[in-house]
This record gives sequence, structure tokens and C-alpha cells, in this order.
Amino acid sequence: MRISRLLTAVTIVIAIGLITFYGCKKTSTTESKQQSELAEFYKQKLKNEPASATFIVNLPGKGYYGDINGNRITVSPGQIDRTTSTCPNPGESEFSQVLVSITREFTCNVGYRFVVQYKITSEFAPQLTNGGSLFSRGRIKLVNSSGGQVYITPTSTVNPVLTIQDNGVVGTNSNGDPMNEYLITYRSEIISEATYNLSSAVQSNLTCYTDCPNYATLNIGFSSQQQVIGSQQNTLPCTRIDKVYWNPRNGTTPPSLAGCNAVPSQCFPFGYVFPNKQEIEFKNGSNQWKKFYLHINGLGQPGTDQYGVGINYWDVWYIDVSLSQSINGLVPGNVQVRFRNNHMGSNSNGGPCVTQPNGLYVTETWYIN
Repeated sequence: MRISRLLTAVTIVIAIGLITFYGCKKTSTTESKQQSELAEFYKQKLKNEPASATFIVNLPGKGYYGDINGNRITVSPGQIDRTTSTCPNPGESEFSQVLVSITREFTCNVGYRFVVQYKITSEFAPQLTNGGSLFSRGRIKLVNSSGGQVYITPTSTVNPVLTIQDNGVVGTNSNGDPMNEYLITYRSEIISEATYNLSSAVQSNLTCYTDCPNYATLNIGFSSQQQVIGSQQNTLPCTRIDKVYWNPRNGTTPPSLAGCNAVPSQCFPFGYVFPNKQEIEFKNGSNQWKKFYLHINGLGQPGTDQYGVGINYWDVWYIDVSLSQSINGLVPGNVQVRFRNNHMGSNSNGGPCVTQPNGLYVTETWYIN
């Protein structure tokens, strides 16, 4: 009887052990399969995407009003002449502008392109064209450490302005006319890797047509005061913000996000140093920045608050929308998301540091539901 009870107990223990082992193995296999499927998805999604990094600089400068050919128009302060036009007169011959950012796109065996964004404050509304065949446009200049020109966009090349965002009235000029703030973006031509590697800095310019025939163009010239450093940024993670990728929900499959090197086969410049982490936050219904809950233990398990100070640059994770919503106040729909590089815990390549200057972020809108 005692032996029988002992055998029964042993059998139960073995059975529990087998259930636990195979249950854990099944869970582990499921998680592994989910991660593999997600990694494969991003591999296909990003296979033709360039490696992207943004340099947020917010460097202020001056621009000038020009005629249809971009020639400077001289305006005396307080001058008012509306005999030939009903558009407002500027209080002086220059307007304020800020180089917000330059995003660098790199494609292996092809070269570099640059997406340039300016913030302009002006009495006149920028236009994509002059109403005819002339396009608002920008150019790129590369310089070496001595300031000598390495490359400049040929004048025959037209890099048209892609977007103009009107942020509304932000003040008035000396004549009392309203001044609006505009974000203007253009994308450059392709520049070879060999040429870019000869440069130490990138400069940009802009010629943008307006809605006023008297002051037909807004012009921003190349300037050493408005430039970003060149190929040295490859080894300095905190001088840039590497792209974070995302994908919306697909049926019952939740939305997901991925680090800048989620697809290891993706091409990066030679000697590229990745950040230790990438921080990602969303703005909730109370206008607070919060971290996502991520399914790091598989979709069958609750999400985990984004571990550490962020994700690894090689990570791919599903977002736990319900936990992010119930705990951190996520409001499903179009959600403001921001990210930056974090190279803390390292004494090399500029670390310990977060994205400079001033820990700025790239902000995007993701649709999360």
C-alpha cells in the first residue's frame, strides 16, 4: 500500500513536471515564433528604406525678401507702398528664420540625400510654385574643415519644396501687419558617399515663392552659422536621432515598433556607432509623455513598461495598447510619439549622453488603436 502511494505521488510529480516543461516550451516557442514573424515583417517593410538619422539644430538666422529672380529687395523700416499691391509691406528688408533640422538618408551603393526643414516668420505666405512653372526649391553645400567647398547642388538641379505648414499668426511687424510662422521642407538630390565623406559640415539654402508679387521670394543663403557636422556623426550617437519605426494594427495583430537596426542586413555608413538605447514616449490624454507597455514576453502575456530607459536598437516589439491605455492614459487614434538616442552607460563615442542639443526629440504622429 505504501509503495503504491509512493508510486502514485511520483507519477503525479512527473506529470506536473512534464506539463510545466512542455507548457513553458510551448509558450517559449510561441513567443519565438511571434518575434520571428515580426522581425520578418520589418525586414520586408524596410528592405528598400534608407538608413535615416535626424539632426535637430534649431539654429536661428536671417533671410531676405527678393524679386521673382531672387534678387534682394531693399525696404526702409516703416515704408508703406500699396499702390501696386494689396499685400502687406514688411517693416524691414529681412525676415527671421530658423534651420530646424536636417535629416540624412543613406542608401548603400547609392549615396546620401538630405531632408531640410526651416521655420520662417513672415508677412507673406510661402507657395510651392510661383503660380506657373517655377518651383520653390533648396540646395545643399558640403564644406571641409577649412570651410572650403567640397560640393554644391548645381543651379540646374531643382529640389522642390515638398511641404509648407502654416502654424498661424505669431506676431506683427512694425507696420502692424500679422506675421505667420511656417515650416518649410525640401529633399535634396543624391550625393555620392565618396563626396560626402570628404566633408566636415552640411549647409543648405532656400528660395521660396510668396503670395505677394511685390516681394515674390523668400530667400535663405548658405551660412556657416547654420550647418550640421558631416560624416563625424557616424560615430557620435548623441549628435543625431536615429529613426524608430512603427506599424499600425493589422486585424487582431496589435501595432508594433522597432529600433533603428531592427533589420541587421539594413545598410548603414561604414563605422556607424549605434546608441545604447532609444527612448520612445507618447503623449497621453493629459498631455503627459509616457512610455508604452510592450509585449516582451509574447502576446499571450501582459505588456511590460518599456524596460530600462528604452529599447535596444535591434528590438522589435508589439505594443500592449490596453495596458498603455489603462495605466499610462493612451488615447487610441492619432497619437503624438517622440523618440531620441540614449548613449548613457558608455564612456566612448561621446557618452555618457542623450541626444544633443538639450535632449531634443523627433516627434511624429502614429495611428495606434
